[in-house]
Amino acid sequence: MKKLFFGGIIIILFLGTGFLFSQEYEECCDEAEKEEQYNKFYKDLNDSKEKKKLLESEVKNLTKEIQDLESEAVDKDKKISELQQEYDNLINSLNLTEFDSKFSETESTIKNRIGTPELARKNFFDEISLSKAKCLPKYQERYNKMYAELLKWEEDSKKIVVKEEKYTQYTVVKGDCLWKIAQKKEIYGNARFWVKIWEANKEGVISAPKGVPHKIVKPDLIYPGQILRIPELTDIEKKIISDKKQIKKKERKPKQEPKKKNKK
Repeated sequence: MKKLFFGGIIIILFLGTGFLFSQEYEECCDEAEKEEQYNKFYKDLNDSKEKKKLLESEVKNLTKEIQDLESEAVDKDKKISELQQEYDNLINSLNLTEFDSKFSETESTIKNRIGTPELARKNFFDEISLSKAKCLPKYQERYNKMYAELLKWEEDSKKIVVKEEKYTQYTVVKGDCLWKIAQKKEIYGNARFWVKIWEANKEGVISAPKGVPHKIVKPDLIYPGQILRIPELTDIEKKIISDKKQIKKKERKPKQEPKKKNKK
């Protein structure tokens, strides 16, 4: 009986365990859930494959870009090398020692306004401007500044106001020339001062008859009827004339009377 009893219990436990395992298996392996998991797995797999393709394509494009950039870098290095060689050749041909000396002299002349702007441009600046050396970083800023100062100097020279001089008038007659006019006693009494008359009238005489030039373009071209300005002499100019007159008087020797012969 005991054996039958224990045997029955064992059979019941076995059947109960089988039922539990069967129930658990059914709960874990539901077909709908299984299919859903499969679908998710394959979807993730396909997404990963697509991402892989995109990444491979990007890598390929980046690789090509790198190759292109490397090729471009080689070309640029070559061009830089050629430009450096060209620059070195240019520097050697410019004779910078001589240019630097001329440049500094020009700079000083313009800065200190030595002479006239016309001479500064003709004798210094024009030569500097023709040289490619002025474009070098060492000189470029200084050159631009120097050029601006020269233009300012030229502009200022045009604005110089000549002091108004006191003058009298003289009407040109036939046979006159500036030299003769200056020599007249009532004018200067000295022919050398003809330049003073020309300077006062070359830009325009006081008046002139119809058809007669109003400017004395050349000092030897004056015309009857022109009314000229005769500037007053300065004190220094008057002194020069006075001194010359005194010198001439001293140089004149008094006439000696012939000696009378004694009659025997």
